[in-house]
Amino acid sequence: MKVKQSQARLVARVSVDIQETIKKAATYSGATVTQFLIDSALDKARSVINDVEVIKLTNKASSEMMRLLDNPPKPNEYLLKAKAKYERLILNVHNTTTE
Repeated sequence: MKVKQSQARLVARVSVDIQETIKKAATYSGATVTQFLIDSALDKARSVINDVEVIKLTNKASSEMMRLLDNPPKPNEYLLKAKAKYERLILNVHNTTTE
């Protein structure tokens, strides 16, 4: 069974110089302008998402992170105050929504 995918249209207005440059690059790569634009935009989108969502660590930093996860330090005063404030906020939200 084949599932039909929804489609959306992307539209961009550009100068003639930009259009000609894109056409030339698409021709050189053997793609249509539409496919060239989609491939290029998708590559860039994935790169931006990766830069934001993926944390890259050196081997040393990775080892230190794993050590801290396995042996977390005791919470300091600031963290304990933040926890208490968070718990008060959650309790307040819970009491507001159940009334």
